[in-house]
Amino acid sequence: MKKIGFLLLLISASAAYGQRLERRITYGVFAGGIYSKITNIEKVLIPDNIYASYTIKEPYKFGYGAGAFLNWYYPEVRISFQPELYYSYQPGQVEYTDTNGLNYTLKFPYHSLNAGVMVKFYFTEGFYAGAGPYFNFNLDKDVLEYRSNGAEMSRRSGVYFEPDAVVQNVLKQSLEGKDYFHLGMGIGYEFDNKLNIGIRYHLGLSDALETQQNGHRYREQNNMVNAFFLDIGYRFTFDGYNNF
Repeated sequence: MKKIGFLLLLISASAAYGQRLERRITYGVFAGGIYSKITNIEKVLIPDNIYASYTIKEPYKFGYGAGAFLNWYYPEVRISFQPELYYSYQPGQVEYTDTNGLNYTLKFPYHSLNAGVMVKFYFTEGFYAGAGPYFNFNLDKDVLEYRSNGAEMSRRSGVYFEPDAVVQNVLKQSLEGKDYFHLGMGIGYEFDNKLNIGIRYHLGLSDALETQQNGHRYREQNNMVNAFFLDIGYRFTFDGYNNF
């Protein structure tokens, strides 16, 4: 609740800043594609100096997002304050392969609500750059998917590998998604026909994955979510701005 209160206080202070300046108020919707990853998962899963001859990747994966915004623009100072609320699907993934032929994929298909405010500076009437804090509310913290070729390896080599369902259950008990802060930074353009287009980079600022106590050597690490967000939006003019 303290984090939510901080965001509300920041939004209120932003609006109060420009009460005596001429302002234009718009609101609208936006949607687009997200390209995201969760960092540092290798150090969670694999202890130091125990395993060798393997490769592990933490690739960016495609997702999507959609939401709404309210924008206070002050043309005298070329600054606007834009509170936002949007839904996002931002998956994370780990891909493991070793020299013995074992490979597995671990997915974190997280769905979230994001709330924050972006402060935008306009270089021209339509072109802007902006940045601001956001808070990500993870809607399904215990969602996790594990797939491997362990059954095939058992048939070929005679070495027993735990079934995927068993490993997935262990991982679900050990790893849990967290709510987290991130910093949004981007540029965009607002066209005269009310369309908006922009691209942002979301830099994770706090841990997005918690390692529970377990007997499998999984360790707690700082796992940040970093993402690119390409969005297209449409805005409407708010006529009753005296209420704001």
